[in-house]
Amino acid sequence: MKKRTNKEEILRYIEEKCKQQLEKNEKTIGCDTNEIAEKLNIKRTNVSKILNDLYQEGLIIKIKGKPVLYSLNFNKKASKFGVSFDNLIGADKSLKKAVQQAKASILYPPRGLYTLLLGETGVGKTMFAELMHRFAVENCILPSNAPFITFNCADYANNPQLILAHLFGAKKGSYTGSDKDRVGLVEKANNGILFLDEVHRLPPEGQETLFYLMDKGEYTPIGDVDNVRKSSVLIICATTEDVDTSLLATFTRRIPINITIPPLRDRTFEERYELICEFLKIESARIGREIIVSPNSLRCLLLYNSPGNVGQLKSDIQLGCANAFLKCVSRKEKNIRLHSTDFTAQVKQGLILYKNYSDQIDKIVDGSKRLSFSAAGIEEILEIDKTKLPDNFYEEIEDRIQELQERGVDEEDINVLMSLEIENYFRELVGDTQRQVNKEELSKLVDKKIIDLVEEFLSYAGVKLGKVFPNKTFYGLCLHISSSIERLKSGKKVINHNLKRIIEENKEEYVLALNFATKLEKKFNIKLPVDEVGFIAMFLTLGKNSDSEESSVPIVVVAMHGRHTASSMMEVAQKLVGAYNIYAYDMSLDKNAKEAYQELKDIIVKNHRGAGVLLLVDMGSLKMFGNLIEEETGIKIKVLEMASTITVIECARKSLIEKDIDNIWYSVNESHSNFFNSSLHSLTENFMAKKDKLIITVCTTGEGSALTLKEMIEKKLKLPKNVQVMALTINNTKEFYSSINKLAKDKKIAAIVGTFNPDIYGIPFVSISQMFSEEGVNLLKSLINGSDVSEYAWIIENYKEEIDGSIDVEEYKNICLSTISFIQTKLGFEISEEIATGVVLHLICAIKRLLNGTDSPECEVKAKLYENYKLQLLKLKKFMNSISKNLNISFNDDEVCFVLRSVLEI
Repeated sequence: MKKRTNKEEILRYIEEKCKQQLEKNEKTIGCDTNEIAEKLNIKRTNVSKILNDLYQEGLIIKIKGKPVLYSLNFNKKASKFGVSFDNLIGADKSLKKAVQQAKASILYPPRGLYTLLLGETGVGKTMFAELMHRFAVENCILPSNAPFITFNCADYANNPQLILAHLFGAKKGSYTGSDKDRVGLVEKANNGILFLDEVHRLPPEGQETLFYLMDKGEYTPIGDVDNVRKSSVLIICATTEDVDTSLLATFTRRIPINITIPPLRDRTFEERYELICEFLKIESARIGREIIVSPNSLRCLLLYNSPGNVGQLKSDIQLGCANAFLKCVSRKEKNIRLHSTDFTAQVKQGLILYKNYSDQIDKIVDGSKRLSFSAAGIEEILEIDKTKLPDNFYEEIEDRIQELQERGVDEEDINVLMSLEIENYFRELVGDTQRQVNKEELSKLVDKKIIDLVEEFLSYAGVKLGKVFPNKTFYGLCLHISSSIERLKSGKKVINHNLKRIIEENKEEYVLALNFATKLEKKFNIKLPVDEVGFIAMFLTLGKNSDSEESSVPIVVVAMHGRHTASSMMEVAQKLVGAYNIYAYDMSLDKNAKEAYQELKDIIVKNHRGAGVLLLVDMGSLKMFGNLIEEETGIKIKVLEMASTITVIECARKSLIEKDIDNIWYSVNESHSNFFNSSLHSLTENFMAKKDKLIITVCTTGEGSALTLKEMIEKKLKLPKNVQVMALTINNTKEFYSSINKLAKDKKIAAIVGTFNPDIYGIPFVSISQMFSEEGVNLLKSLINGSDVSEYAWIIENYKEEIDGSIDVEEYKNICLSTISFIQTKLGFEISEEIATGVVLHLICAIKRLLNGTDSPECEVKAKLYENYKLQLLKLKKFMNSISKNLNISFNDDEVCFVLRSVLEI
């Protein structure tokens, strides 16, 4: 029968413990880290890591407190039942974590967990509590007629006695004005949910009475102290304030689940758009008419600052619809037409931000269409014919200005609206000419002289501005100039509402456009007004601030432990592939996880370009950050663990030609990770000490460089007969790893030296620059003669708090590092950093036990070790006792067996 892993043992223990607690109807369900470590005789550090893994996998949940408890995630069965949260906008994105917590809270036996909802005003805490109630009913946690009682503590904040009477009831005559017995909300909410909004406004005596109810399930109405009543009520609270400063600690300790509802500004544009559409459908159904919404209205609503969050967004939409409805009635029109001018000044300010976010907004809002909202759904109304040439562009501007003036829109708003529509016109025009049109076909539509002049102009402007213009800019400008000349010849005016801003923000482009205008005037005998010069300059600015094609690509973020690990990988990838959509985060070993998480999140948020993020990590907490950042920001993130430089290069290369990060992730994971893992498995099997050693020199530019490096090493070092140097090139990743694997079967690979680190687990790398220094040469010598164990000193520094204060840290270092060195050089075993950590931690604990006179635990595999490794054990025991004489301790058989077991990973 196969022995269970530590992970399986821990999960099984939690299951059994929770089952026993449920059968006994205990109030607390779960167990802490220390209990599990003691009961299963597993190191606490290992237990903590495994619990974290189980939590990340969703198999268990954390219940805050001192200590933190771990229980089964009863949310697992929730996927089969209930649809309450399914239609909640953002349930699978920004609210994903909140929904998971809410389900776990409701499903937790026997009757759910008390919950505190945190969030700013208007984020939707009341609605979220209602969904929790509905979910509880759907899953039969509460009966179908279970009450949901809401009470806003702010309503009676200045009268504590009245609040208590409202909550717990009161006997007749118990306070002034109490002329009859009063039933409290706690009694009304029995066998249901009591939702307390603005709970921070509850006075201290109210909080104290409430936590007695939570503890005992009992309460007494005001003035009726002899009448103790029982209540089975699940309490959900909500607050906009800081919990630590606004609520009693004795109260918050009784609420194990805190759920944060994010503000509207932290939710994605896509989610906000869904909310806007939902509210517009609701208003259409309420009014009983279709609401036709302009693109600018949607842009305003997506971008304006809504300090009141979702609640204010809904109110602002209602107010805009009300204004539009009045105009609709006065004009006797059937349908309501909602324009940006129907909203408040605060909402209209969103248009000012449009330029900064145009790439993201244009993916959501089609500027050529209006949307019609009705109870039946949403329909698109095409208003701009993209197939026709822009010969009526100026007439459209004039007609639009006249329409806005007739509607009573003030001049300032007209300028803002027209400025946006002109920019959209250029974006539409250039965007629609992406089709492949050669000059011969273009000459059928445009005068050849215009084509030649535009071609010459863009070439000159490209040199001056240091940029290259795509074909679509060339075609768009040709079409625009042709239409403009026809209009000027017919004596019509040109008006550019963006002219002032263009001149101020794009002086270089405007000067170039002026020179081009002079040539056009001479060639066609016309006079180009400055407004038209401004239009020409706009073609040169398209994509200046943000190019949608360039921005909508995946980015690669390399996050590694160490000072320059990630940065070095990034530089290699940039040089070899030419990819500059790659970013690095170096996490120093003394950085705490909270700071590291925030710093990594900032890099991702600042640099992501709308097509997702490939996060390449090495180990530890960095592996978990990807999912957490995705939940918090809504940015799609795919994580690749144990990433090497080869992996970074491959991801960077593929990200330039493939926009789907799922495809990139799958491709890299399949071709590299699976092969790499299998290679590592074979390599580690072959890393036992062998008589002959090998130094491999590598280069990516050809075998000649590797051979030169080989000769240099042979000259600088007096190599023993059992050490050889071999030159290899990295042309093909798989072939390279295959070669390494074959060589490792017969020889011990002491080091790889070269211009490029292939990141092979267990084989040290020495850079070519290090070989030109005495330090690098000495490093290579130590790798040939035996591992330099000083690299493991940091482990002891990290665990100083575990060390007996009466003993010098250097004594610990001497014992631990000498033991590791002895195992490697004298016993012939290879020790990785992970194994070294385990050995050091065990020795620290063992020394503490021996100093305190505590009995050592029995090593369960002692007999097996003595059967197969008796000689090694005897040598190790003798050595360990010889170096620990200063401490007057003696390592027994069990302690020595534990060390060897760690090395052998039994």
